[in-house]
Formats: sequence, structure tokens, C-alpha cells
Amino acid sequence: MRRILRHRPSPAMVVACIALTIALGGTSYAAVNLPKNSVGTAQLNRNAVTSAKVKNFSLLRADFKRGQLPAGPRGPQGLPGPKGDQGIQGIQGVQGVQGIQGPGAQWATVNTTGTVVRQSGGITASKVQTGGYVVTFPEAVTGHLILATPALAGDLTTRGASIAGPCVDFAASCGAANIARSVTVFTMSATGTQQDHAFTVAQMGPNSTTASVAANGAMRSERLDSR
Repeated sequence: MRRILRHRPSPAMVVACIALTIALGGTSYAAVNLPKNSVGTAQLNRNAVTSAKVKNFSLLRADFKRGQLPAGPRGPQGLPGPKGDQGIQGIQGVQGVQGIQGPGAQWATVNTTGTVVRQSGGITASKVQTGGYVVTFPEAVTGHLILATPALAGDLTTRGASIAGPCVDFAASCGAANIARSVTVFTMSATGTQQDHAFTVAQMGPNSTTASVAANGAMRSERLDSR
């Protein structure tokens, strides 16, 4: 009778079969049965270097604050750029209108005796009555603006107003003076009566064809002429 021999599988074959069975079942033996401190897929994924980790935990960001690293040496100055094109010339402004020359003024300061102490030139004066004076200018004053103010030319006393007007409007107050070029001036006391006082008088253009009347300021002269 023939004897049937049976062979046992080798240990290597057994391990290979077990590994193949586990692999076909979808579970890695190594993943399930690795020692506690071994490096596996989970550890590798957790510690993998990614772009986000490089951005957030780079050496410069983690170990140094802004400004801690010294700046490098300053580089050489660059060459100047080319000169730009010349801009378009602006439009020339409109030439201003030439101003009209203002009217000149002639003036004189007269003391209590009727003597001219200061003036613009060519003016004479005389005292014709108490508190009454005639001032003659080198040009016609008919229709010009006449101004008179109290002056302190040797006269520091308290007084009233000084009133003036062209002699062409008040001829009776001017005597033999040149009527077209003369002005009559009256100086008042503090109580309103005529009294000798120093004054300054001026005349200036432009001409006006309206004569002085009581309504526009020549009060004392108007009253004298109406007597």
C-alpha cells in the first residue's frame, strides 16, 4: 500500500497569505497594528509642509518681529529719468483797462491872521472880517468839491466848525477877490458865532454844474449872502 505524504506550508507562506487576506479586506495590517510610537500616514499628514504653514509659520514670522532684522545697506541712487516734454503755453490774460487818473487836490493851512503857513503851491489867503477869510487857488474852483476843517496852526483854543464854499456862489462874502478861483471860509466859536481860528481848506475836481445851496452844507455863507 502506497503511503501518501503530506507537506505542511512554510511559515513564510502563512504570513504572505495572511497579509494578502488583510489587504483584500481593505484594512492595512500595518495601519492597524503599528506600534504606538511609530510613524504612519496620520503622522506624516499632520506634519506635512504645506504652503499655508510656510506662510503662517515661516522662520521670519515665528522667530522675529517686524523691524528686528536690520535693514541692508542703501543701494546706489538711480540715474535721473529723461526730461519731460514742455507743456503747452497758457493763454495770455486779457490786458487790464488803464485806470482813469483821479482828480488832484490843492490845499492850504491858514492861521488866525489869514496867513498861509502850509500849502500845495500857488495859493494865497487874506482875512476879510472877524472869522471870515478868502483863499485864492491857482485854478478855477467853480463847481469843485470844497472841504474845510479846523487846524492847530498856532491856535489851540476850543472852537466850533469851519464852513467853506466857492466865491462864485457867495460873491458878497469875497470882496474884490478873483471870484472864479477863490473860496470863502468862516470859522466859528464854540457857541456858533464867527471867531478867528486857524483852518485847512482844500479844493478838488471833477467839476460840477450844481451851485451850493443851504440844503447841501454852505450854511453860514448862505445866511450871509441872503442878508
